[in-house]
Amino acid sequence: MWGSWIFGVVAEGRLVGTNGGYGQMNRYDYLFEIDCLDRAERLDREGHPDEDVKKRIEEFEKSK
Repeated sequence: MWGSWIFGVVAEGRLVGTNGGYGQMNRYDYLFEIDCLDRAERLDREGHPDEDVKKRIEEFEKSK
């Protein structure tokens, strides 16, 4: 599907809330507030690292 990507992320943050009311239809008790995004990686449809994107990133970083 064009314009639709899957990412795996590692983020630091905290859970806030006590009485719920978060998320779709207020179904969740807590909200995760992100303080810092450590890394993000584009994944393929099966949830594995996208090797083509990974290769282009490595080439870009080598060119710096």
